[in-house]
Amino acid sequence: MINKFIGNGRVTKDIELKKTPSGSSAVSFTLAIPRPFKNQNGEYESDFIQCVAFKGTAELLSKYVKKGDTIGVDGSIRTGKYKDKDDKTIYVTEIVVDSIDFLKQSNREEPKNDTQFSSAKEIEISPDELPFY
Repeated sequence: MINKFIGNGRVTKDIELKKTPSGSSAVSFTLAIPRPFKNQNGEYESDFIQCVAFKGTAELLSKYVKKGDTIGVDGSIRTGKYKDKDDKTIYVTEIVVDSIDFLKQSNREEPKNDTQFSSAKEIEISPDELPFY
């Protein structure tokens, strides 16, 4: 079975680091990925892809990536569902980010070759464990 996503786009807002109930670092963010063709009005449209990252990758993203930055992400597609406060079922499709590439940054401090983040491992976390769902 293959479940692989590779894409690049612009981050739509600043990334805020959060902690799971077990204390792991986590972030959620949206990537705006332009479509490679123009619509009937001659304009390019974008798809807005929901992404999540954990542990070292989450910390790296929150430290070095800001709204408008262009990054590449590599990960897997995950679907899920949860109940909102009104007991309505909400269906979610998101990318669980395994690695990132810094493609075009503005005048910010660039990440150094930091081995602290080179061995980030994916973990299984249900949406019920995430404090920002």
